[in-house]
Amino acid sequence: MRRLAAFILFSASCWAACSSPATYTVGTGKTYANVTAALAGVVSACGSSAFGGTQTISVYAAGGPYSDTNTYIPGWSITPTASYPLIITAAPGESPVYNCGGSATNLFWVDINYFVLTGFEITGCGPITSDGASSGITIYNNYIHDSKGGIQPNSTETNWWVHHNRIVNVPIGISVGGNALIEYNEVGPTTGGSATQIGCGSEGVSCTIRNNIVYGAGSQSGSAIWNYYAATVSGNVSYYNRYGNVVEASTSGDTVTASHNIMAYPSNYGCHCEGGGGACWENVDHALCLKDLTGYPVALNSSVASSLSFTSSISWADSTVNGSDRDLSVNNLASLYSDYNVFVKTGTPGTAIVTGTTTLYAALSDWQATGHDAHTVQVDPRFVGSVGLLNTSAQVFPECPTIECRLAKIRHNYTPTNLALKGTGCAWNGTACVPDHSDIGPVPVTVYDAPGITGGGVY
Repeated sequence: MRRLAAFILFSASCWAACSSPATYTVGTGKTYANVTAALAGVVSACGSSAFGGTQTISVYAAGGPYSDTNTYIPGWSITPTASYPLIITAAPGESPVYNCGGSATNLFWVDINYFVLTGFEITGCGPITSDGASSGITIYNNYIHDSKGGIQPNSTETNWWVHHNRIVNVPIGISVGGNALIEYNEVGPTTGGSATQIGCGSEGVSCTIRNNIVYGAGSQSGSAIWNYYAATVSGNVSYYNRYGNVVEASTSGDTVTASHNIMAYPSNYGCHCEGGGGACWENVDHALCLKDLTGYPVALNSSVASSLSFTSSISWADSTVNGSDRDLSVNNLASLYSDYNVFVKTGTPGTAIVTGTTTLYAALSDWQATGHDAHTVQVDPRFVGSVGLLNTSAQVFPECPTIECRLAKIRHNYTPTNLALKGTGCAWNGTACVPDHSDIGPVPVTVYDAPGITGGGVY
C-alpha cells in the first residue's frame, strides 16, 4: 500500500510540471542534445494528461545542424490543448538549422492536436507530415529548401494554419487536406517537381489559400495553386509555372471563389477550371491572367453542368509569345457568365476568343453577339510598371524584407492607369455581376496577419 501511495505521489509530482508553462532547451550546453530527446522529456513530464500550461521546446543554433529525422510527436502520450499547445521553436534571437543530409525520411510526424513549429531553416530533409487526423496545427516562419518535401500532412487533417514560410527547391511545397488556412508563403523556384506547389482540399471540407507567391517551376508538371472541392483563393501571385490556379472540383455543387489573383506567364494555363468528376463551380473576379506561353490565359473547362463566372478581370493574350493564344477558352458555353472584363491581344490583331474546340471569334463584337461580355472592353490597361516583370523564374523584388512588401510591389506594378477602366468593375452576386464602381483587375486586397506576427520569415 505504501509503495502504491509512493508511486501515485511520484506520478503526480512528475505530471504536475504540465500544470504550468515549461521550457525545454536544446543545444550545446543545454538540457537536451536534440528535439527528439526534448520530446521524450515532455512525455515524461506530462504523460497523457491535458496540458495545464504551454510546453515549449526552445532550440539554439549551437549544437546544430540537427539531423534527428523521423521525429514522432505522439498523440497517445501527450495532450496539448487549444489554450496550451506544444511549441517547437527557435530560441529568441537564434536561427537553428536542420540538415538531414538528403534523407527522404519524414522530418516530423505530427500525431497530436495543437502543435506549433516555427523559426527553423530546414535543408536536405523529408517532409513535415502527419499520422492521422491532427487538428489545430500551426507551421510558420520556416525556411525549407533543397529538400525531399515541404509541408505535406495526411489528407484527413483539419484546421492547419500554414503561413510565412519560404520553400525553395522541393518537389511539393505545401499540400494540406482541408479546413486549412494557407497564407503569406513563398514557394519557388522549384526543381524536380511533378505535383502541386500549393494545394488544399478534401471531401466535405473547405480551405482558404490567400496572399501567397508561387513561382519558377517552368514547364514542370503540376500546378502552382491547386484547390479541390470548396475553396477560397484570393490575393495570390503565380508566375512562370506550368499552371497558375487550377480548380478541380469532383463533387457537383462545390464552389471555388478565386479573386484578386495574378496568374502570369504560365506554360499552359493561367486561371483554369478543370472540372474533374463533378461540376466546376468557379467564380473568378478581379484577376490578372497574363500572357500564357503555350495555352490560354483563362481556360474554364468542365465537361459537366457547371456555373462559371469571369468578371472584373484582365486577360492578356500575346501571339508573339504563343501563336495560338486567346483571351478566353470555354468548353461549356451555357454555364458561363462573363462580363465587365478587359481583353488585351498583342501580336496578331483581334480578340480571338475560342469556345470549345470549334468556334473562334476573331473580334470582341463577334463574341459579344453571343450575349457574353456586353460591358467588356478591349484596351491597353497601361500598367504602372513593366508588363514583363513576372516573365522570370527568379524572385522579384529580393530587396524586400517580407512577403507583404513583395506582394505590394507586384500589385503596384500591375495597377492599371487607364482612366477608361476606373470604377467600371462589378461584384458577383451569385447570379450576375452588379456594377459597384470598383477598379478592374487585381486591386489591393486586405492584409491579414496574426497578432504579434510581423511576417517575413527567417529568410
